[in-house]
Amino acid sequence: LAREDEHPDVVRVSTLPAELEETMKAFVDPNTISAAANRLGLQQDQCPLGRLSIETVLSAEKKLDEIDEALKVVAKLNKPQELKEKREALENVAILSSEYFEMLPTKEGDLALAPLTEDSAREQRANILGLKELTTASQIVTTASFMASKVNPLEYAYRVLNAKITALPGDSPERVGIEQYFRNTVSNNDLIVNQVFEMKRNEEESNRSMSNHRLLWHGTAVANMLGVIKEGLRVAPPTAAISGNAFGDGVYFADMAAKSFSYCRASFNSSEKEMPRAYLLLADVALGEQQLVSDMNWGDEEVEGDSVWAVGYEGPDVTKDIVFSSSGTVFPLGKVVRSPTFKPKAIWQKDYSASMERKWVDAIEAVRNSPETKFPARVEIEYDGKPACVVLEHGPFATTAKVEPIKPKKRKPSTSTKSGKKKRKGNDGEAVTEKENNEEEAEEDEPPFTEFVLTRKEERISNHVHYNEYVVNDTNRINLRYIVEVTSRSWLKEQIKRQMKGGKK
Repeated sequence: LAREDEHPDVVRVSTLPAELEETMKAFVDPNTISAAANRLGLQQDQCPLGRLSIETVLSAEKKLDEIDEALKVVAKLNKPQELKEKREALENVAILSSEYFEMLPTKEGDLALAPLTEDSAREQRANILGLKELTTASQIVTTASFMASKVNPLEYAYRVLNAKITALPGDSPERVGIEQYFRNTVSNNDLIVNQVFEMKRNEEESNRSMSNHRLLWHGTAVANMLGVIKEGLRVAPPTAAISGNAFGDGVYFADMAAKSFSYCRASFNSSEKEMPRAYLLLADVALGEQQLVSDMNWGDEEVEGDSVWAVGYEGPDVTKDIVFSSSGTVFPLGKVVRSPTFKPKAIWQKDYSASMERKWVDAIEAVRNSPETKFPARVEIEYDGKPACVVLEHGPFATTAKVEPIKPKKRKPSTSTKSGKKKRKGNDGEAVTEKENNEEEAEEDEPPFTEFVLTRKEERISNHVHYNEYVVNDTNRINLRYIVEVTSRSWLKEQIKRQMKGGKK
């Protein structure tokens, strides 16, 4: 028998099940992984992804920390006498930026790379998050190719993932439930489920002891799948400018497949030779105590609870939820309806002008909706920067309110006489009188604006979250359970047509 090293070009046969083998081919496609790195701006003619180590990416991340601190120094130096120090601080930013780009060359056209700013540094942090996953994938693919004479590359890649991935039978209750969940929430009739894989990551700790479990979607590009399966989902750094992170830092999930699919970077074409594939993850997420928000302009408020629930105005019918697993995980199997939890916010506006500031609207609404409020009620606010009072005269269901200016207090005059004149000392020390500055006092007594009426309306639905979003910052609350392979209905139909034409010839 010949030794293995005598035939280095021989590739071992895979022992993986056929359906898993096809999926692993999509995961390890080097062209897909390389294209994803290009989208992140990696200049691969200088630094090929295959030669980029995770250690280099982590070092670049630390360099960004230094740049952030240097930019804070620049921001503080604003006085004319600090001009020299500011120039030195800017020069330091330029040096650190140059060192960063030596580690991670970023494509910027033919122009020289400018020093990083606060905005561009945030973009680079987002890129690093993606490069961590791609570097993991690239290293797996490179090593698998090197080991091809000893173990099949697909099988090697599967083993390195340290997870058990098994295709669910088409008639299993879980598979049927997942397909129904997908159909009800995808909105695009061309998308169908091709395969569903159950997944158990060996290094993932169980979240069974935590409360409020729900099976939720998470979308990512196929190039990221190896990194996600091996390392789990990562929380973006607080300073990263991640697209779609409207509700703070954390891992984002949805109960609408349509929402998560938009992050898969997939575009299907029925004329493609190979079957188009995209992948959604289904995770058992222990949401715990949730903080409910509905405003798209929620901002960076402190999270009070274990997770954030951005309440959308549409979502699966919760009356059709089913519990499949012993951990109490909820499968949302209902069709999409208007969410009963969603409560549109009110706005208060004058005529057809813009709504008042949210903080003043919230103050009015807090008084109007309080069961302890006795009407008519008064709420002090500011209108156009001037103190004002909103008068709620007609009870909690009223749609109008009067706004009155708060008149400024009269200034007490200095020593004065009954005739309206005040005394002052003359040059010779004797008391003399002069007229009050009545013009100044009259000017102060004038109301800052004319009384007017506010009208209460519901905020436009477009200002609210469309689909529910769930944000979890603690990754221990996430157990990845299923990989759902999605393909194109029209592509499959096109293949059937071609086969029928071929059979007629």
